[in-house]
Amino acid sequence: MQASPPRTSQTTNPDLAFVNITHPQDIRDRQTQRKIRRHVMKDIGFARRRRSRTNQIIFNLTSEKPHSSKPESSKAVVSQQPPKPIRHITDLHSHQSSKLALSQLSSSGFPSPYANRNLFSRIASSRAQRLLSFLHKEDAPVCQTFRSLCFTIALADESAMYLALAESALDPEWQSSQPDSRENVHALQYYTASLRLVDKRLRNTSAVGNAIIGTVISLAAYDLRIHHFSRWAVHMAGLQGMIQSRGGVEALDWGNTREILSDLVGSLALDLSPQFPVCDRLMPQAHDYPASPVLARTISVLENRTPILSDICSVLVRLSYLKYLVAGNGPRQQTDKTLTQTLGLITHNLLSLPRRLILSDPGHPSTAHLVLREAIRLASLLFLTAPVGRVAGNRDLHAKHRGRLPKLLRSYHDITDWSDLEELEVWVLVVGAWAEVGEDRKWMVRRIKGVMRMKGLDWPGVLGVLRRIALIEGVWNNEVDRIGAEVAQMQSVSLNER
Repeated sequence: MQASPPRTSQTTNPDLAFVNITHPQDIRDRQTQRKIRRHVMKDIGFARRRRSRTNQIIFNLTSEKPHSSKPESSKAVVSQQPPKPIRHITDLHSHQSSKLALSQLSSSGFPSPYANRNLFSRIASSRAQRLLSFLHKEDAPVCQTFRSLCFTIALADESAMYLALAESALDPEWQSSQPDSRENVHALQYYTASLRLVDKRLRNTSAVGNAIIGTVISLAAYDLRIHHFSRWAVHMAGLQGMIQSRGGVEALDWGNTREILSDLVGSLALDLSPQFPVCDRLMPQAHDYPASPVLARTISVLENRTPILSDICSVLVRLSYLKYLVAGNGPRQQTDKTLTQTLGLITHNLLSLPRRLILSDPGHPSTAHLVLREAIRLASLLFLTAPVGRVAGNRDLHAKHRGRLPKLLRSYHDITDWSDLEELEVWVLVVGAWAEVGEDRKWMVRRIKGVMRMKGLDWPGVLGVLRRIALIEGVWNNEVDRIGAEVAQMQSVSLNER
């Protein structure tokens, strides 16, 4: 058997590569020229070293028949095709978690990306698989809004690409459903490289482009994820200067949702006033929905008691309006984006309220009113950390506020007047207990049990009160059930002691 010489050669299409420049003069840069030459010469070198491949291989076959003196010859033509890669499906999670992911829908109503198991293959490198997992899964360490922004800019900006790698490196155990929020060496290296490139571009150019602004927003989101609030404050101050140089938030080409969200998440975690303003015309019209009788009566009591409580009444109305929208009772044309904007605007309204100093004299008539106002404000702030934390990918935004509400209620327990406001007191105590741990949580649960006994409420009655004021179904259910179980356990212990 003998193979004939090749007849044709197979041509290979060169791979495309992009060299990013921010100004036409950058094409003369020595580093840029080196990248271009390296890419061009790579294909030439490969072509010289590569053996020519044929589309067909012709074999001359000879065989002898029995009782025949002459051998017969024939030709066999074998078409040559490039081998197809064998795709092995790999499990990103355990069998149980994968089965769960396949049966669940994402928050936007679309099937989970894990429903298509062909998305992930062992042929890809582990880093590529980690990036895909980070980009798709809902419980990733960084908000999906910021992930999409960073990865989109990364296609055209080197600093954003390094930051995208840093964000994905926050989740080293990408096969786990519980990502680690601590910064590791790999994430810090990528983060530093991105920061260095952003600083270099800001020094070498006077104009601030959308790519730089988007990267700085993503840097701030990264710092929020690892709770590095001092770095977040530096990035937000720089971002404010950049946006002002462009004419303000309203002048940006691609909207103001992301920078406002980054501002709100950090401000909510630290209880600070927001740095970026919002248009009054975008504020939700909370008065266009039917308030529950319990909420209407509560608002009436607060407004008639003192003008000090008037601004906090609007917060309660907006929280109830948010619950109304999440339940699907809002306008038909509302989308996930408009719902997120409404959440951001309500949060902005709460954080913009003035922080009023509580008088040191407990006998002053305004002290009790200021304590009541601050208790409602802190409970409203804790209430919003749950939905905002889900949107932003930060499940522990309330951590910085632990102990504040129990300390306030303990310090002014004797002068705080909850008369005719028992339903509101239950709401404040349940929301406060959700954020607490240890002795503070036990103290809040005991207070809940006391109010229930005074009002003759059982736990289903408490749930009814919460729903009539503000309770977002699907966000608070598990936590409220835990508090109910703790109340029931405490009640059973009290009965046994009798």
